[in-house]
Amino acid sequence: MIRNKISGGALVLGAVILLSAFCCGEAYAAGITVKAGTLGAGGDLTIGWTERVNARLGFNAYSYTQKQAESFTDVGDIKFTGELKLQTIAALLDWHPWENGFRFSLGVMLNNNEMTLTGLPADKVKIGNYNSSITSAKGSLTFSQLSPYIGLLGYGNAADDESQWHFAFDLGILLHGTPDLEVKGYTENWLEQIWLDYEVDTEVAKWQKEADKYQYWPVLSVGISYTF
Repeated sequence: MIRNKISGGALVLGAVILLSAFCCGEAYAAGITVKAGTLGAGGDLTIGWTERVNARLGFNAYSYTQKQAESFTDVGDIKFTGELKLQTIAALLDWHPWENGFRFSLGVMLNNNEMTLTGLPADKVKIGNYNSSITSAKGSLTFSQLSPYIGLLGYGNAADDESQWHFAFDLGILLHGTPDLEVKGYTENWLEQIWLDYEVDTEVAKWQKEADKYQYWPVLSVGISYTF
């Protein structure tokens, strides 16, 4: 329920920015951008708001899955399946302080980025101080769903009608906050499950401290814009 409200709020904010660009002030051009970068592949819709400010609504996505088997001295053989899912919807304002394509950006992103990992042990697995016949294990790393974005430096103005084609570049930071790490192990014996949950929670607390160090996602993208 909370995630749905946040998602709706981000979409409403994006709609307000774009409607304001349409309704307020002098009419300016608009354009679209196709790009790729550290948030995946996607595109932007840019609408001129004032002579120096544009409103931009963007979408990015990417998915990658890898399967492999690893052998650990203290744990045993485990088959891993890891998946990286990137998906963001951006509502941004671009400020062009000079009469060229350079810009600075500020806004928010609906952040559905997620990392997941599943494991199938071949034998007993040691978690903490406990050896357990784990049937499977799952883990996930998620981030703050409504994340501020700071565009440190960008280039390109898709709302500049002096030419139809433009080069687009963005360098910024997505402030996704403290990552949320969740890990769960499963065993067929309910008595083992109680102790396993305790051991897993103890280990996750240690891993969470390491994950807490990474509270931003570097954003770098390049693309091509068309003004219409």
